[in-house]
Parts: sequence; C-alpha cells; structure tokens
Amino acid sequence: MEETNIISPTNFLGLPEKFSRRDKARFLILPVPYDQTVSYVPGARFAPRAIIEASSQIELYDEEMNSEPYLAGIHTLPAIEPIVSEFTEMVKKIESVCEPIVGENKFIILLGGEHTISLGLINTLLKQQKKRAEKFAVLQFDAHADLRSSYQGSKYSHACVARRILDMKLPVVQVGVRSLSRQEREFAMKNKLLEQVSMWQVNTNSMEKVITHILSLLPPKIYLSIDVDVLDPSIMPAVGTPEPGGLGWYQLLRILRAIILSREIIGCDITELNPLPGYVAPNVLVARLVYKIIAYIQHARE
Repeated sequence: MEETNIISPTNFLGLPEKFSRRDKARFLILPVPYDQTVSYVPGARFAPRAIIEASSQIELYDEEMNSEPYLAGIHTLPAIEPIVSEFTEMVKKIESVCEPIVGENKFIILLGGEHTISLGLINTLLKQQKKRAEKFAVLQFDAHADLRSSYQGSKYSHACVARRILDMKLPVVQVGVRSLSRQEREFAMKNKLLEQVSMWQVNTNSMEKVITHILSLLPPKIYLSIDVDVLDPSIMPAVGTPEPGGLGWYQLLRILRAIILSREIIGCDITELNPLPGYVAPNVLVARLVYKIIAYIQHARE
C-alpha cells in the first residue's frame, strides 16, 4: 500500500493534504448520514463513515483505466448533521451546502444515508441548469421503483424518491428494478418522463444490447443516482431492503463506464449502504465503486 493512502484516514482514500485540499480538488465527497424514513432495517446513517474508513484500503492506481484518479484532487467535506423533524428542512440544508459548490466547477458525490438525500443535490443542480437553459435526466440504479406517492405517512420516504424527482419534471431512467407495487407499475406505464430497464430485461438480453438500449434513453447530461441494493445480495447484503437477483459487480461497471464515457455526468449520489458489524466487504465495495466512478469521469475529461 502506498504511503499516500494511509496518512489521513479521516478523508476519502486517506489522502494527504496535497491531494485533498478543497481549493485544489476536482471532486468533493459530501457525507449525509441520514436515514429517518428507512422502513425495514435502519443503519444507513452509519454508511458515510464506514465507506470513508474502508476507502483507506483502496489502491490509488486504477488498473482498468491505467490511471491514478486521486491526482485530480478529492476533498471530503464535513458530514451534514441530520435534521429529523422535517425532511423538507433537510433538503434545504443539503441545498445550502451544495449551492456554493456547483458554481465552482467541482463535482459533488453525496454519500448516504438513505436515498431521499438525492433530492437536495438534484434540486440544486436543477436550479443551476434552469439558469443556463440546459436540461438533464436522472439515471437511477435501484432494486426498487421508489414511485409511491407517499409511504408510511410521508411524501419524502425513501420509497418515494423517484416520484418526487418526476414531480420536478425531470426525466428518470431506472435500471435494475425488480421490486415494485402494482400501483407503481401502473404509474410507470403512464408517465412519459419515466423509462425502466428491469432486471428481467438485463438478464434476458446481451450486455451490449442492454447498454445500447440504456444509452438510447439518455440525453447528453445525466445525474447519476445509485442505490446499492441494485447489486445482488450475494455481493451487497448490507442494505436496508435487500432483493434477490440484482446486478453483478462487473455488470454494473460495464454499464457505468459506457454511460460516463459517452455522457456528461453533472452530479452523483451513492446511497442505502447499511454497514454490518464485523463484515467490511460491502463497505469496501462501495468505496471502490466511488473511486471507479471518479476514474471514469476523469478518463472522460481527458
């Protein structure tokens, strides 16, 4: 392990100041330890710290891209303290942190926490894009459709996040969905802003065909939202609501690489890890996933 990987375990990858200074960093990691609406197994609020701790074990060289993405600078911002009384206030708090950053030509990656945290950064980017008269879509990797109008008495449950994004009049493309209610299915069939690529479609077609189809649904600008329960529980058991039959590691990477190298990614979140005591493999997987996304984005900009 290289020395630069073990100097400071309090930031992503444990980078020393030379590569983690905020003013020099291209990428900003924003931890959001919030899981107020988790409906099955709570604990996602512990994910940001677990991911950052696990990232100190990640090699800084990316063998696939033959690059060292950390050289672009990766700064870890202070975690946002949760507001549990009202989620709309939590959204505003995320926006207040993100708004000054989006104008600095830096790339923000939210580390959740539950999936609802996406709304804060998406809303911030939407305001910015409206000023520029530019449009983007949200690409959501998820086992669940998250299309309920409300769930357990809340419009801002993690089970409603895609529905709230559609309320913003943003196109949504969902990949990996394999669990939804009849009402969600009927809503999906009627909504012209929503496209779904289910796991049934992924498993019954070649990967090349799947990737081509996903790309055909996407505009030039994309917000990337990854709920890690999109992955199969055999490699990602540490989630609040696991579903069998998910994506494999290399399936996810192949899709992400194709998308990131051909589209402009304007923001990203990775959510719903629920760390398991004494079992660090899922934490390392998510840390590695964050770094792979950074590697692809850097390669796309070269």
